[in-house]
Amino acid sequence: MERTERNYYRSLYEVAAAMNSARTPESVLHSIVERVVQAMEVKGCSLMLLTPDRTLLLHTAAYGLSDSYVRKGPVSADKSLAAALEGKPVAVLDATEDEWVQYREQAKKEGIVSILSVPMRFKDDIIGVVRVYTTEPRYFTMDDTYFVGAVANLGAIALENARLYDTCQRDYEAFRKDMLEWRAALGYEWIAQEFVVPPEGYISKEKIFVSGDNLVALVKSLMRKGNVRRMAVIHQQRRLIELPVPLGSPLAPTGSVVSPVLAALSAFGEQVAECAIEVEKTEG
Repeated sequence: MERTERNYYRSLYEVAAAMNSARTPESVLHSIVERVVQAMEVKGCSLMLLTPDRTLLLHTAAYGLSDSYVRKGPVSADKSLAAALEGKPVAVLDATEDEWVQYREQAKKEGIVSILSVPMRFKDDIIGVVRVYTTEPRYFTMDDTYFVGAVANLGAIALENARLYDTCQRDYEAFRKDMLEWRAALGYEWIAQEFVVPPEGYISKEKIFVSGDNLVALVKSLMRKGNVRRMAVIHQQRRLIELPVPLGSPLAPTGSVVSPVLAALSAFGEQVAECAIEVEKTEG
């Protein structure tokens, strides 16, 4: 295995490790562009995201480039290596002469010669580009392009993870409040029922892992059973809420009491890939 290929594998591993850490999204993106520069032995790298109207590219993270170059002016999505935003990697041998380079004079002052621009894709949507800059003419290889493309996609995943985390944090308190209100309503409606608590020896517990898409279906299924006495939703080792179920009386997953909790669980399930339900039930 050549040294460059080893560098690429190691850098991808380090980027993935950074994504899996507790670091901030900004530090993860900065780590990505830094790893690209080190692995490819180039002058600099920038990660640029499209504005919501898809007209401009904004420098979100950069390494090896001067502030004056990064802040040279608005980067037009249509005038600056636009083919990359159509899903095609673009390589420029001489950035000071190529008409598809928007800021040729600034590139010359920065000492930039060749540029590789690779689309940053999340699912079917292109959300930006990762660009590599050299100080000497360079014919970028397929290995170079594949490496930068893999890093760009990891960056897109890191951004999506950060968005989901922020959404979950914002929704967590509202979700917990809904669950507590539901539990209070259950207590009020079942206050006249007689509960029979079996001896501890007849109680079993199990943890069921489920995708976010199937969370509500699983909860409904458990509600229909007559031996489930309690359920707890767990995400990332965090116990979100406990859902009590009346013993000996299967709960129909419909009605004014249950519907709000299912709606809240459905919204929560859309934001997570996987969670767990801890089930406590009677045996025999």
